[in-house]
Amino acid sequence: VATLSAISANMGTITAGTITGATIQTAVSASSVLLDSYDETNQNALFSLRADNYTNEGQSFTNTNALALHSCKFYLKKSGTPTGNAYAKLYAHSGTYGTSSLPTGSALATSDAFDVSTLSTSLALITFSFSGLNRIPLSASTYYVIVLNYSGTSDVSNYVAVGVDTSSTSASGNEVSSIGDSSWEVGASSDLIFYVYGINDTRFVMTSTAFQGINSAGATIFENIISGTDEGDVIM
Repeated sequence: VATLSAISANMGTITAGTITGATIQTAVSASSVLLDSYDETNQNALFSLRADNYTNEGQSFTNTNALALHSCKFYLKKSGTPTGNAYAKLYAHSGTYGTSSLPTGSALATSDAFDVSTLSTSLALITFSFSGLNRIPLSASTYYVIVLNYSGTSDVSNYVAVGVDTSSTSASGNEVSSIGDSSWEVGASSDLIFYVYGINDTRFVMTSTAFQGINSAGATIFENIISGTDEGDVIM
């Protein structure tokens, strides 16, 4: 029996027994699948993220499967006592992959918040999870850019340190960074330590007009149109 998880609801407006603008989303859980990575054995240097300097550090990667975005990992530690939240963000890709890859447009998905004060002073792989509507479908054989964002309370002595490779870079994509969320720069001689995971799940979405089943590729596998005013129970 499948386990139902990742339930999110926005009940909209209820007037005289009619629900308007309601969205209830439920995902059937499955095992995550590694889509691309550059592992921590390659790490030889650190990149600092802090409010008064660089706030984004990322890497372009190749997605091989039509799955939903599940999570990612970065190799992190703290220096001093930074506070606030860090987020992973997924962007569409522009430029020449592996040479001049850059994020383009607004973030396609943003992870749940991670409290950087809980980081160790030793490097460790830290997981960032995508949930609800941020668990977006990913297209197969497509380039993306995964980015770590942090702009909490920090300075030159208190920051988030990100594991990177600056010596024998061999990831298929390339590193990117920025001060703020624009003016992205290509890291021509460095690669970020990262892991990106997808999941083969089916999401059930109920709105005020339809009940749909959506697979990991974003395709609607069934749809029941709701018309008029209905009463009854939804059993999941």
